Parts: sequence; C-alpha cells; structure tokens
Amino acid sequence: MIGEDYLRILDLIIVGGRTNFNDDNNNTCNYVLSLSFEELPSYLKHCFLYLAHFPEDYKIKVENLSYYWAAEGIFQPRHYDGETIRDVGDSYMDELVRRNMVISERDVETERFETCHLHDMMREVCLLKAKKKTSYKLPVPPFNCKLAVYCHISQACLPISYYFTC
Repeated sequence: MIGEDYLRILDLIIVGGRTNFNDDNNNTCNYVLSLSFEELPSYLKHCFLYLAHFPEDYKIKVENLSYYWAAEGIFQPRHYDGETIRDVGDSYMDELVRRNMVISERDVETERFETCHLHDMMREVCLLKAKKKTSYKLPVPPFNCKLAVYCHISQACLPISYYFTC
C-alpha cells in the first residue's frame, strides 16, 4: 500500500521535529520518490529522464527543453494536434510540476514556464532510473547532440535529424 509507505517514511524522516537524513533514511526517501516516477505515464518518464543530461542545479530553459524533447521523439502525436512544440512542452512541464517532479519558474507576464530544475533528491532518482534504463544513454563529453529540423512540405511535417558534437 502506497499510503502505508508514505506514513512509514514520514516517521523515519522526521525525528523530534527535525529532518534526519542518514543512509537508511536517504535510501527510503529515494524509494518513495521512485514511486512517484513509477506512476508517470511513459511519455512523462522519458521527459523526466531526459533531465538527467543537465548538471546539478542547472537552470534549464523550458523553451529549449521543448525542442530537445521534440528532437528525441518524446512527444506523443495525439498531444500536439495543431499546437506548437513549445505548447506541448509547456503542457508536459505542467504535468511534471503538478506531480512535484520538477521545480519550475514562470514568466510573470506570459505565465509560461521559463526555467526548470530538479531538486537534489529528485535528481538522484532521475540519475538512478536513467542508469537502469539500458536504452537510455547519459552523454559523455564531448556530447553527441541530435538536432531535429521539421520541414513543412505540402501539409506534411517531416523530421530531419542531424548529429553533431557540442
């Protein structure tokens, strides 16, 4: 039962009104945070795992991230019926923020997501999950990047991918 796990974790973490993080509690916290990951739909799992590419405490520009996700083919076709890549990226980011998987900041005027980053503990979970996925490779410098350009030819959107070293 998930509810029992959360109560047990709460008892282990909070000791005398203070947070007590030792190795056992840290492993238990990672387990509970992993439960949040397991509840994500598959497309959001890929979005979340992609964040493992970025350094700790790095402020990721959500607009760029949307294009990275699109270049990797993470977007589900049913999610962008007439929407821009940025709109789909914002909707995915909104889901991750609502699930407390990602911390994000919005632009005051446009209310669009501007930057995001992972909490340190959530980043640990992200790195652990990314390493377990055999199909998911974390980059090793020099980074091999993939750039996808979408060409609109007579109502068809054709992806063209380029690989380069960055």
